[in-house]
Amino acid sequence: MYDSLGCPDCDSSIIIHVIDNPVADAGADRIVCYDVITQLNGTGALTCLWSPSNLVSNPAICNTTVQLTSDATLTLEVTDQYQCKDTDTLVLSVDRVRAAFNAGNAFCLNDSVCFTDASTSTNGTPSNFVFDFGEPPLGNGNRVC
Repeated sequence: MYDSLGCPDCDSSIIIHVIDNPVADAGADRIVCYDVITQLNGTGALTCLWSPSNLVSNPAICNTTVQLTSDATLTLEVTDQYQCKDTDTLVLSVDRVRAAFNAGNAFCLNDSVCFTDASTSTNGTPSNFVFDFGEPPLGNGNRVC
């Protein structure tokens, strides 16, 4: 530094610390069940902010919850004590199972009736079948007679 007369001066007493930015982690993209409360586990810094905020139970906490009826992409922004920030995105695909079964229309007294699964799923495959007729026995499998 120089003054108006051209005399120099130097101040070397300032120390600058360069701090690493936080690393936001919104978790792995995943499939969630339709209209079921699902825990999110964001990490990376002291404060978290999820957006869009209307999709989460509390946008200002790292471990918030969602209850989705359609696919969504969420963004997690984390901020450390120095106001340094980072973001990460989380893609949640919603799986919806529609339970259904097929049986005939008319049956004679004392005839066996067979029920066959006709369920569908948007992001998965129905795999665990339980037919409950209101009293024992329960039937397991995708076809019960």
